[in-house]
Order: sequence, then structure tokens, then C-alpha cells
Amino acid sequence: SPASIDYWQFRLQLIMDHNVDRVFAGREQLRAHFGFSQPHTMTIEWANPMGGEVLVNGMSGLGQGWEGAYFGECPIQLAAIPADGFAFLGWEENGHTLLGLLDPTAPFAEVELYGTDTFKALFGPCLSEVTVSIVEVGSNLEAVVEGSAQPLTLQWWLDGQMVQEGAVWSGAPVDGLVATASNGECTVLSDTWGTGTVTSVVPSFSEVQASAMLQPNPARDVVSVEGGGDRLEILDAQGRLRLEQPLHDGGLQLDVSGWPSGMYIVRLLGQGGVQTERLIVE
Repeated sequence: SPASIDYWQFRLQLIMDHNVDRVFAGREQLRAHFGFSQPHTMTIEWANPMGGEVLVNGMSGLGQGWEGAYFGECPIQLAAIPADGFAFLGWEENGHTLLGLLDPTAPFAEVELYGTDTFKALFGPCLSEVTVSIVEVGSNLEAVVEGSAQPLTLQWWLDGQMVQEGAVWSGAPVDGLVATASNGECTVLSDTWGTGTVTSVVPSFSEVQASAMLQPNPARDVVSVEGGGDRLEILDAQGRLRLEQPLHDGGLQLDVSGWPSGMYIVRLLGQGGVQTERLIVE
């Protein structure tokens, strides 16, 4: 037994300090070995804590939210899972949705961090009486919706990717399938078919093609901005306005040498619409 309570508390504190230091040392070792950039902080939240939860890289039971440091080179897998009687309403607007890197209506997503960002899933009682389940009919799987008087869009997801639409799964039964039903405003999910679980997630939409021209990108000093439009806006990764100024013919030279490293959203606005591109400052 310890000599005293004070000695026991002292030794316990040493163990706790060691565990904290190991995280930093291990992260730095990974950076050095793989050449990763500095990690960024990701915060996960969800509105209506009783309405569901967000799985991060397959981890559930995260309480009321999650915060962690992640390398931008390592994609993060998110799955918004509504509770019984609730539906997924979408992802709240953030830097990734503004850039088209996150489909705000898709319950599954894979994201990469270019700066600190917050991902907030919205759950609500939309379609509260509706359930969708996967049933085996003969040799086929069918998505069966109960409790809805209106037609809903049915989709099939495997490993987080939307792979098929319609009520009947056309292939052989596969563990890990999830069926979703949506009215365009919210989405309800079935249980996972078989023994598989949905842990690997990929966006189900094409990334928005950038129109604004930035050279170089990534950048450390001066960036050349060219493109159509008469006004320039730059937002940080959380959607906050960083810079706004007129854009003249021929573009401009932008000094970013004093900017914090991370992802920025460059928008060129004009009568012809909005052109958007992602800028990485190192």
C-alpha cells in the first residue's frame, strides 16, 4: 500500500501527466514519419441531444459532442444517426458546405480538415411516424416504408456511399446495407442489414469544380487571384468573413504571409454569378 494519500496522489498525477504527454509525442512522431501537416481541431455537435448522435470514424456513445485534433491528410468519417421518432434534417452550414465539400442533406460523409471547423448535425421530429426497414422478399431485399402518406425517395447506402435508388435492392444481399427514406427536407434511416456496420463513409455527390483561379495554391506569401466578377470575398474555414474588396479587371495580388495556416474560401461575385475556390495557406 502507498505510504500516504499524498504520495498516492503524487504518483497518480505522474501517470496522468505521462498519458497526456504521450498523445503529443505520438502525434509528432506520426507527423515526422509520414510528412503530415499540423493537425486541426474538429468539433462535432448535434442539435436536439435526444434526436440522435453522430458517429466519428465508427465511434458511438460520444455524449453531447466530440472534439479532437486530426491531420488534414487523414479523412474523417461521419455518420449522422437519428433516434427512433426523429429524422436527420441536415448539416448546419460551415466551411465544407460552403465549398461543396459536404452535402448538407447526406447523413454519411467523409471530410478532410484544412483548418478548424465545426460539424453540427440537425435532428428533429420530421417524419416522426415514419419508419423504413429492410426486409427479405424471396431472393431480394426491399426497403419498406411505414407511416407515410406521401411518396418518399428511397436510397441504398453501402459503406457510407449512396449506391442505388428505389425500393428494391438489385444485387445480392450484402451485410452493411442501409436504406434511407427522404421527403427532401429530412431523412430517416433503417437499421443496418446483416452483421456489418456502416463505418467507412464517402460523399455521394461530385465535388464542386472551382472557377476562381488561384496561383500558387497552397500558398505562403502572395497569391494571384484571377477570374470573372467585380467583388472578392474570402471566408475562413468556419464561414467568417476575412476579407472583402472590389475586384478589378486583371485580378489582384493577395498577400497572405501573415494569415493563420488553414483553409479559406475564395468567392468572386459578379452579375454572372459566384465563382468559388478553396485556398490553402501554409
